[in-house]
Amino acid sequence: MLTVILPSLNVYQYIDQCLTSLISQTIFLELEVLLIDAGSTDGTLERLYAYEKEYPNIRVILSDRKSYGYQVNLGISEAKGDYIAILETDDYIHKNMYEVLYEKAVSFDLDYVKADYSSFISLSNGKEIIKEIVTFADDMSLYEHVIDPTFIDEVYKSDYLIWRGIYKTSFLKENGIRLRETPGAAFQDIGFVEKVISCADRAMYIKDTLYCYRTDRPTASMNSGKAIIFSKDEFENLFDEWKDRLPHVKGVYLYMFQSFVGNIIFLLKGKRIFDEDVYPSYKWLKDKIDEAVSKGVITKDDVFPWVWEGYERICNDAEGLADELAQLERPRMEVVEACKGLGNKKTIIFGAGNYGRECLVYLDSNGIKVDSFIDNNAGTINEFAGIPVVKPGDISDLDDTTFIVANKNHYEMMKRQLSEMGVKDEDILIWSR
Repeated sequence: MLTVILPSLNVYQYIDQCLTSLISQTIFLELEVLLIDAGSTDGTLERLYAYEKEYPNIRVILSDRKSYGYQVNLGISEAKGDYIAILETDDYIHKNMYEVLYEKAVSFDLDYVKADYSSFISLSNGKEIIKEIVTFADDMSLYEHVIDPTFIDEVYKSDYLIWRGIYKTSFLKENGIRLRETPGAAFQDIGFVEKVISCADRAMYIKDTLYCYRTDRPTASMNSGKAIIFSKDEFENLFDEWKDRLPHVKGVYLYMFQSFVGNIIFLLKGKRIFDEDVYPSYKWLKDKIDEAVSKGVITKDDVFPWVWEGYERICNDAEGLADELAQLERPRMEVVEACKGLGNKKTIIFGAGNYGRECLVYLDSNGIKVDSFIDNNAGTINEFAGIPVVKPGDISDLDDTTFIVANKNHYEMMKRQLSEMGVKDEDILIWSR
């Protein structure tokens, strides 16, 4: 029925969670599972062989190249299923994902079908913080029926992920759709997704959230400082080798525009776009986008507001924006360093709203353990990600605790409240100013 391709390289920390979710699929016995490893040295390969030994529909294939694109293409060439799925080995899926997608694909004879997904990060206490992502928040009419995606701008803007769907095997092979086999595992899915959208006649998007995407893996391609280089190479290849097979080139520009702004803002935090190895790619992408804007191929109304605002800031004063982003980051690192400097004191966040949760993630990722939240509205929520939420008056050990006030608008009032409780000024840090 369905071939699931799992490219892997040194994912021992995550592989069991991923494969457990796959084995738990309601149609697992109807799946062909191809575990394609590129030379893991951390124990991943041994785990893959253990699963292969236990389950007859799992097969391990060794790749002689460390290339995500090559590994996936190898899986496509070996696949026997009517449809193909790609599951990244640091993610996991809901138990009915492939049954739901496969039934839709067969019932409507689809070239591809995709579900919504959630992103997640894992805290040091083992709990996850999950955020559901809605693909078409601005146009719900694109869900749940057969569409020809080729000329729908919203699809190009919102669908840029390879792993949340399944693809008809014959459709991929007849159209020669493959990933580029460049080294590493960075952004090779850009070309694949754009080719799929350009060639498909029958597609469907469903509102079910079925895939769980990890965003906190340090070596993930999305965290790479060279993202802009990889992105440029993918788009350049599309325009060079597929230019005659891109019926809606505006759509490709729309995705390139959005990808460019997001990557540049990330790189500006460290002013890396001005590095000699990064700047040529930045310049190539900016020139292509500037040309599209000047010719009216893309207008302000075509893109999301944050994308256009970011583009204007980059065009008008990229260095100034870089300084601004660095200034926003500096107070956060100061809080981290202050916590470390205060030794083994407990850490409590005052404020369990969005800023408090953002503070939790940042501190946890920098090795600071958060013991609890305090919040004047405690009781409506008693815990978040396994961390208790209590009222300020419930805290008795004030001398051995660092308090971090995390609130954008009321931090001065909250700091004063802590002072009135008897907390020393040097034990109060401000997260949001």
